[in-house]
Amino acid sequence: MSTPPFTNLYHKRTAANDKPCFICKKFTTTVLITPDQSDFFYACNSHLSDTGFATPVVDKEAEAKKAREAEIEKEVERLKKKHAEKQLKKDKDTDKDADSDKKKDDTNNDKKEDKPSSPTATPTPAPDPRVFTLHRQIYAMRASRWRELQRQKKTQQMLAGGGTAFPSVPRSKPGDKGV
Repeated sequence: MSTPPFTNLYHKRTAANDKPCFICKKFTTTVLITPDQSDFFYACNSHLSDTGFATPVVDKEAEAKKAREAEIEKEVERLKKKHAEKQLKKDKDTDKDADSDKKKDDTNNDKKEDKPSSPTATPTPAPDPRVFTLHRQIYAMRASRWRELQRQKKTQQMLAGGGTAFPSVPRSKPGDKGV
């Protein structure tokens, strides 16, 4: 038995045409394809969320990059707050010398500036996983299907080739010793 040329690593893609799911035969546009594009099949999103069908592969580099960006964002927010506090303190020192009318306008302006700089933390939803490994039985089904397709191709080539598939018909009569 030959081993399939593809590994158990599939990338999720969206196709233009919808075709039946490999498992349940419902029409879907989601395709799982190997990186070298030697194997692909259509699969429902419901199957992709099932751990008995496929397991998402976590990209460590992407996770580290997201964590780094989150830390940078927190640091920027902290520095913005610190800067706003310094500005407020500086404005209070300069307001002591100004008239009371100007003082009221400045404090109103400071309040208006503080509102936009306050952090509004909205958690971003986690993106759908893009890379999967199939459950071992599902992968075995894919490998078996690949082997069957290879056998069919080999059989078709042998039948089309002519002389190599079957023995030739004898040319002499059964009683002749040869000429």
